[in-house]
Amino acid sequence: MTLRSSIKTNFFPYYLRVFSNNNEHFRLPLSEMWELIESECFALSTKFGAEIHAAVLLPISFQAVATFPEEPIGTFSKEFFREITKRSNRRTGTSGRIFSSRYHRSSIQTSQHYNYLINYLYSRPVSQNLARFAEEYPYSTLSGLVGNSKLGIPLRKTTADYEHVFHNHLSQEWRNLLNTEIPKSVRTNIEKGLKKEIFALLKDRLTRKRPTFGFS
Repeated sequence: MTLRSSIKTNFFPYYLRVFSNNNEHFRLPLSEMWELIESECFALSTKFGAEIHAAVLLPISFQAVATFPEEPIGTFSKEFFREITKRSNRRTGTSGRIFSSRYHRSSIQTSQHYNYLINYLYSRPVSQNLARFAEEYPYSTLSGLVGNSKLGIPLRKTTADYEHVFHNHLSQEWRNLLNTEIPKSVRTNIEKGLKKEIFALLKDRLTRKRPTFGFS
C-alpha cells in the first residue's frame, strides 16, 4: 500500500482513512470486519506501541484517530492492512486487495482540531444514515465507551495537551452534538482539511472566518 508524501511525527495524533477497493462494500459482513479490526488493533498496538483514540468502520471505509509514539505510522499501517486483508480473504475464500492502494493521513496539531475530528469521526454513522444515534452504531469505539458493547480496542483516552477535550466526551451535551447533522459547508471544509498533511480548516470566502463544530 503506497503512501502519499506526508510530514511524519510521533507526537501529534493522525486522522487515518482508508477506503475499500474500488469503493465497494467489504466482502465480509461489517460485524466480522469489525471483529478483525479489533483483534489487529489490539495486537499491533501492543507490538508497535500505537495508541488508538477513536475508530469507526463504515461500509466502504475504516477511519481512526491514533498516535504512533514508538514506530512510524507507516510501519503500523502496512502490517495492519496486510493482516486484515489476509484474514478476510481466508474467511471468504478469495484473494486480492480489499482496501484501496492508498490510505490518507492528516496530522492533528491543535486541541481544537482534535476535538472537531473526534466529533466528525463519531458522527459519520449518523451522517450516512447508518444509525439514528452515534452511540448505537456497533462498529465504533464509541459504542464500547458508553457501554453498549464490549470495547475490543484499547483506547488512549487523553493526553496532557488534550485532557480538557476528553472531559467533554461522553456527556449528554456531547452525545447530542454527535447526533445533530453537521452543516454541509462544515463537513465539506473538514473533508478538504483532511486532504492536507497537517489538518487545517479553510476560511469562508465571504466572512473570512473558519467554521466551528463542537467544543472549542
